[in-house]
Amino acid sequence: MPHVRKTPARRALAALTSAATALLGMAVLAPAAHAAGQASLTALGTAYTQDFDSLLATGTGTEADLPAGWTFVESSGNTTYSAGTGSSTSGDTYSFGSAGATERAFGSLNSSSNSPTVGVVLTNSTGATITSLDVAFTAEQWRHGGATTARTDRLTFGYSTDATGLTGGTWLAAPAMDAASSVTSGTAGPLDGNAAANRNAVSGTVSGLSVPDGGTIVLRWASADVSGSDDGLAIDDLSITPHGTPGGGPTNPSGAGSADPASVVQGGTTTLTVDTTPGINPDSTELAVTADLTSIGGSATATLADDGVAPDVTAGDGTFTAAATVAASTAPGAKSLPFTVTDAQDRSGTGNIALTVTALEPCAASDQTIGSVQTSGAAGITGTVTVQGVVVADYEGASPKLRGFYVQDSGDGDAATSDGIFVFEGDNADRVAVGDVVQVSGTASENQGQTQISSTTGIAACGTTGTVPTTEVTLPLTAADDLERYEGMLVSFPQELSVTEHYQLGRFGQVTLSQGGRLQQPTNVVAPGGAANDLQAANNLRRIIVDDDTQAQNPDPIQFGRGGQPLSASNTLRGGDTITGLHGVMTYTWGGNSASPNAYRVRPIGSLGGGAPDFQPDNPRPSAAPSVGGSLTVVGMNLLNYFNTFGANACTGGVGGAPTDCRGADSQAEFDRQWRKTVAAIEKMNPDIIGVNEIENDGYGSTSALADLAGHLNAEMGAGTYAYLDVDARTGQVDALGSDAIKVGLLYKPATVTPVGTTAVLNSVAFVNGGDSAPRNRATVAQAFEENATGERLIVNANHLKSKGSACDAPDAGDGQGNCNQVRVNAVNTLTEWLASDPTETGDTDILLVGDYNSYAMEDPITALQDAGYTHLIKTRLGPDAYSYAFDGQWGYLDHALASESLDSQVTGVADYHINADEPAVLDYNTNFKSANLISSLYAPDEFRVSDHDPVIVGLDLFTPVNEPPVANDQSVTTPEDTPVGITLTGSDPQSDPLTYTVTSEPSHGTLSGTAPDLTYTPDPNYNGPDSFTFTVSDGESTSAPATVSISVTAVNDAPRLSILTGGTCLNDTAGRMNLSTGDLDGDAVRVTGTSSNTAVVPNSNIVVSGNGATRTVAVTGKAGKPGRAVITLTASDGTTTVKRSITVWIGNKAANTYTGSNGSDMMLGGGGNDRLTGGGGIDLLCGAGGNDRLTGGEGDDTLNGGDGTDVLIGGGGDDILMGGNGADTMTGNAGADFFDGGPGADRATDFRAAQGDRKVNTP
Repeated sequence: MPHVRKTPARRALAALTSAATALLGMAVLAPAAHAAGQASLTALGTAYTQDFDSLLATGTGTEADLPAGWTFVESSGNTTYSAGTGSSTSGDTYSFGSAGATERAFGSLNSSSNSPTVGVVLTNSTGATITSLDVAFTAEQWRHGGATTARTDRLTFGYSTDATGLTGGTWLAAPAMDAASSVTSGTAGPLDGNAAANRNAVSGTVSGLSVPDGGTIVLRWASADVSGSDDGLAIDDLSITPHGTPGGGPTNPSGAGSADPASVVQGGTTTLTVDTTPGINPDSTELAVTADLTSIGGSATATLADDGVAPDVTAGDGTFTAAATVAASTAPGAKSLPFTVTDAQDRSGTGNIALTVTALEPCAASDQTIGSVQTSGAAGITGTVTVQGVVVADYEGASPKLRGFYVQDSGDGDAATSDGIFVFEGDNADRVAVGDVVQVSGTASENQGQTQISSTTGIAACGTTGTVPTTEVTLPLTAADDLERYEGMLVSFPQELSVTEHYQLGRFGQVTLSQGGRLQQPTNVVAPGGAANDLQAANNLRRIIVDDDTQAQNPDPIQFGRGGQPLSASNTLRGGDTITGLHGVMTYTWGGNSASPNAYRVRPIGSLGGGAPDFQPDNPRPSAAPSVGGSLTVVGMNLLNYFNTFGANACTGGVGGAPTDCRGADSQAEFDRQWRKTVAAIEKMNPDIIGVNEIENDGYGSTSALADLAGHLNAEMGAGTYAYLDVDARTGQVDALGSDAIKVGLLYKPATVTPVGTTAVLNSVAFVNGGDSAPRNRATVAQAFEENATGERLIVNANHLKSKGSACDAPDAGDGQGNCNQVRVNAVNTLTEWLASDPTETGDTDILLVGDYNSYAMEDPITALQDAGYTHLIKTRLGPDAYSYAFDGQWGYLDHALASESLDSQVTGVADYHINADEPAVLDYNTNFKSANLISSLYAPDEFRVSDHDPVIVGLDLFTPVNEPPVANDQSVTTPEDTPVGITLTGSDPQSDPLTYTVTSEPSHGTLSGTAPDLTYTPDPNYNGPDSFTFTVSDGESTSAPATVSISVTAVNDAPRLSILTGGTCLNDTAGRMNLSTGDLDGDAVRVTGTSSNTAVVPNSNIVVSGNGATRTVAVTGKAGKPGRAVITLTASDGTTTVKRSITVWIGNKAANTYTGSNGSDMMLGGGGNDRLTGGGGIDLLCGAGGNDRLTGGEGDDTLNGGDGTDVLIGGGGDDILMGGNGADTMTGNAGADFFDGGPGADRATDFRAAQGDRKVNTP
């Protein structure tokens, strides 16, 4: 809860004398700052106070945003201050506080570039000379600059009586009132200045003053400098009390009186005000004001108040007020109302309040409708109005009544405007009755969102009664502001509405109703995020509050029970109970406290034709616990703080832990009521094992809460019926379940089960912190139990994860899962890994998880548990309408039961025992905020409203499943020849155990790849026909018989093969022959033909393919006298498919020919000239013929024949054949295994390399 400020107690300090030392060493400041407005010391002995809560909570501000009289100045010349939390390291003036909080403090952070000073200019308005000031405040530290050696930073206090701002003038120091740091060493970082460890009370007296009336004195706190980085320091809760010498002799208190309005019609109201002046010598204390109102039909001793309660504005400001009603019988004319001001010094002063009473005119038809006052917007018009209508609801009388009534006229025909309005009288009058026709004159205005007429100058009864039609309203609304058009009107809801929330029934007398049944908690039924937010928006349009007829808190009686009767222990009002035809006046008010904020409310009691609503018992109380079958029952139960220790700081977190406030019952008397209800609930369920949450963490001794609960159960159900698990003793740890104020626990029946194995506790940082910077979740316990009758075992694991409303490092993601969701997810992931490690050392896989996971059914933590293999028993057995908890009028369940896979089949039943969530909270054991009558009438020592969560009950028939072997499934697949095919092996297991797959025989005509069960079968090349392999499956205990996967590889026609080989022959100047290789994988006969792209150079008839079988040749002869280029296309056909290859043929002439071949195969016939032939890529035949030729084969396995002449043959890459022919030839093979044949002449091989496979003949 937020820190509550308290004015620090003063410490007795010696008065600071005029010998106080002058302030030295201050930084050079910017020009003097002058405070906006003024802060006044109004009376001797009367404190000036300042809590700084008006400072900005976000962004930056200027002096104009400071309280009157306050100012600041910075050496940097900066004129703005910043709202901060202590996280910033920048030198600046700060409004310190928690992020966005209105609780603020005023201070600064010094830096090398900026030294701020804050202060206040105080004006002496006491009428006397001030001789001393008592100063008290709280020094708060919001940041520590960091220091390994302790040092103290401070805001140094000083004062001046001749300065006009924070600089200039003469300044004196008062070190006793410096604001010093509380944390002096440690790591740098922000601090919570509201925490006790980071704040200290400072007080002292500034004496030796002589400040005349009207004079000023300035107080300031300047940032000091320390070694290293400075601290962020501030002042808060400041109190300055002046003392001095009055200017004259004793005076009596006095006052000046007035009335507003000063002219009031008969039956109208006015506000009386007396501004008081205290007496002096001695100063007046305990001023009081009374007035004689008999002349207007009131009391002779009416009290005016200065308490801040309306109509008074500010408590303690010396202005006393009271609302007064002029009786309708008062004679018109001027009135003088005497008043008396008294003080505790037995002095008094008197005065008079002037008032004029005017005659009430008879009711005349008003030309102003209520609709014209209300208008169609959220706010009505303001100003003086006169309306006439029927009183549709009467809530007159003293507070906590609404102190007024609702009036409605016949309407203006505009459906967008309301025809009703609230008339606020503000006194204890009883002027009207339901059904009266009245005319009201007064001031129209908005009050907390509801249009009303107040400051009435006339309420005239028109002498008749009347009725108005009731307007039907239905849910769901189309928009949140739909009800504005009905504000103040008589309405009815013809639908059946369900009680969806009654949490505020005891405190405010209100319940929330919903259309279409109770509202579901969004993340209980849909996924978090968009779907949940959409459902939340829809829920908001389906609800309406129904309220009683007062603003009282903790009313007696509580008027809403079943059947139109008050609530009691025997006449409850349960969630899901219904009402049809709800009738009342539509109001827009709060419930009397900010805990029940402004909202539309239907008030049936006190309305025209209304009364206590007749709620029907559509959700009857269970007469017995639900039956879940089985030989064993396990219960998960939230005890809502079962503490048998009481008081502030009387409890500890664990054994010998730090003191902490106790929870639950506040006294033995309350606890006696609590344990009786708890025992009654457990006795009804009669479980064999109980996992509990929210029980006091005080060990396991004879006086512990667990021992207490077991003792009461045994006293009621028989000695020895229950025992509890002493986790510390069984684990050998102290506080094995942590040092939180509460813990989880296990109780069991020794007659039916026995704890076995190791008692296992998960209290690691990973689990308890859930990835956060501090502990969040409660440690968990797992215990194996053996059923005495059968010897069968299970493990029970009790959990309690961090709540949604708690603070965690990461903010709420806004997806409907609340705070700390990731902490809970991390915890359950750690939990499932731990449970899978056999922490109880029993080897048992039958695990039942129970407890409060603070997560609804569709939220991430529960999904994580399901993903880990646990069955969500409530979801699977009870469906989407299951519930055990209500929050904000929406129903779901945070308490879960989840079973491991092996335990799931042994669960005989699951149920939520609806004894808590459906019942109003006020029916619990508590006695606080209840009258003596309610303490008695609302309590019964039964099972209802033990807690806010319903218990979950699980029935079990434990057995050891007999493992049946798995089955591997035969299957067949077909694939075309040379085509891989994917195969997924399949099998089944009667227990749904996970399976492993093993191939037991490989296929004969192919190969398998991949990991079973996902395999790929690749047939052998060109194979077609049947194939198969076998496999088995195993569940870890047994293996199946082999299954066969039968494979049919279907035949496909293979295209023939055709390739061009090296080793061609130059036939003559225009003809050459190249070698071919052909064939067909299917054994089909292959026919090879050739065609020319340029028959003018190479006619088709000059292309001759010779040979048969795999080896063929193609001879190409150019047309005589027709040099040029032609592409010869060779086609191989098996009768079905074909394949093509091409040779580019170059036919030269006697001239010097230069040809550059393609990247494919080339045949170049140079003719008789000096030719330059370059083959390029591919297998080429280059024929130089006569002349001195240069032949370059390029890449590929080429044949180069120089012919006659002195030729240069360069093979290039590949395995080339170089034939020089006649002449002195130079042959260069380059890379590859080349063959050199120089022929006749002086030939030379330049790079013969036998090591790389070169050969030669006729070559030196």
